[in-house]
Amino acid sequence: MTFEETKRIIREFIESNQNIISEDRCKDLNKILKVIYEDLRSLSKNGQFEDNPTSFQDILNVVVWISQIVLTGPLSDKFSTFIIAFSELVFNWNNNAYKDSTISVLVRFLTNTINSRNDTLKAIQYMKNAQDKIDVMTSWSPAAFDIAIAYVDEQLKINEEQKGVV
Repeated sequence: MTFEETKRIIREFIESNQNIISEDRCKDLNKILKVIYEDLRSLSKNGQFEDNPTSFQDILNVVVWISQIVLTGPLSDKFSTFIIAFSELVFNWNNNAYKDSTISVLVRFLTNTINSRNDTLKAIQYMKNAQDKIDVMTSWSPAAFDIAIAYVDEQLKINEEQKGVV
């Protein structure tokens, strides 16, 4: 995802926040996004940024808050997409500015958790589709299949009995 795509996804989520996050949390999010964008802009222009421990702590607090939501609450697809974009932004900011291991771990946790969730949802959908197809096939199966299954079951019983005799 490019930097511009990341910014667009984050901006669209905040603009269309349909009571997913509170107004106070939205303000906190906007505040730290300004700091991150300014730090990245400053780093790209002159290779330096203004080191501000308060801003760093605010960013860490928002990352922890989002981690708590991921652990405890249901997540919409829109919120999941936002979290991936936000995590990527914070990860790049941290790698270029602070190089803090706590933020790195939390951001990787967020990304991995959301990706695992999405993979699980896809797997569930595939299994549902497969189950639907299996249901159609089993309701259609000709009598020859039933006979073949009975034959295999009988052969397995005979085989087990012969092993018991030996």
